[in-house]
Amino acid sequence: MKQKPLTLRLAAALSLVALTSASAMKIEKTPFGKTKDDTAVEIYTLTNDGGANVRIMTYGGTIVAVNVPDKDGALGDIVLGFNSLGEYEEKSPYFGCITGRYANRIAKGRFSLDGKE
Repeated sequence: MKQKPLTLRLAAALSLVALTSASAMKIEKTPFGKTKDDTAVEIYTLTNDGGANVRIMTYGGTIVAVNVPDKDGALGDIVLGFNSLGEYEEKSPYFGCITGRYANRIAKGRFSLDGKE
């Protein structure tokens, strides 16, 4: 199966958060395992009062799942992902990752856009 574009996953996650008032949102943190170098990884699940949720793990800020209701109200996951941390490490460590492999790694990084730095 082809991976959904990052912008689609981000739009879905942000839409869920944007449509949820802070008082109606539940945030849950659960362990997801340990990396090969023994670093603990957690999953944060943000759930709105309608049950829609987004699951993001601390390994690269990876979106693991976005569950939203269909036209009949049944929740379904709209992103591709793996069932275990080991699968992310072995098969594709950047699959669903929103931070990128060079996040906070480019010292004094700069770029120009339309002639402005």
